[in-house]
Amino acid sequence: MRGKGKLVSWNADKAFGFIAPFDKSKDIFIHKSGFNNKARVPAINDIITYTLCVDKNGRSKAIEATFSGEKLIQKSAAKSNKFSLYLAAFFMVIIVVNWLLGKIPQMILVVYSVLSLFTYIVYAKDKSSAKKGNWRTPEVTLHALAFAGG
Repeated sequence: MRGKGKLVSWNADKAFGFIAPFDKSKDIFIHKSGFNNKARVPAINDIITYTLCVDKNGRSKAIEATFSGEKLIQKSAAKSNKFSLYLAAFFMVIIVVNWLLGKIPQMILVVYSVLSLFTYIVYAKDKSSAKKGNWRTPEVTLHALAFAGG
């Protein structure tokens, strides 16, 4: 649900401020990155429409914020690049064919499949956390899983 309020403070040096909601609830934190229009510099008394979410520490913050008169531009789903999907499927076919021909042990097939599935689940959880603004999987962990063959 979108909220609406007035910007009551703004720290230009640190690029954050607070919005006083029109419903008289507690002031809401907003960072410059929470605005859709990153080119415009926020000013005291600007009317802001925003989506309320919770940061990783459980505090309320505003995201997808727009200034009065601006429309919220929904980010369309990125056009999927199917090449990586085809490449992964092709690689898996090569592994299975080599196993069927007896060139690699079955354990390689099993370990690679399990590791790939585990890595996929970790990446999916990280993507979900990113969308919700929650704690994310450390990048070093994601790289280690990808390097290990997942």
